[in-house]
Amino acid sequence: NIVAGSDNPDPSSLYFGGSSITKLEALGLTSSVSDNELSYTLSSSGKQITAFANGVTVFTLTLSGVESGNDVLASISLTLEHPIDQFNSSDTVTFPLTIG
Repeated sequence: NIVAGSDNPDPSSLYFGGSSITKLEALGLTSSVSDNELSYTLSSSGKQITAFANGVTVFTLTLSGVESGNDVLASISLTLEHPIDQFNSSDTVTFPLTIG
């Protein structure tokens, strides 16, 4: 939940902060598509991050929000097009995202 202040909540104002890209790059993730680390782009709207391996889309994160009373409820959807490599079979990957 992102709690609104004195203004009315605006779900369309949500965006991924630019530091999200730096934080994702620091994870050093790879995919079976390539041995190279994933690269990331942030859409001009700030609502979508796409991960690539050698120009091939590996996954996309999409941010959306809805107004709920005096709050904005944010959600992020993950569209996985190719697997993300795991260092160990028990690894859990947490995406360190900043939302503004």
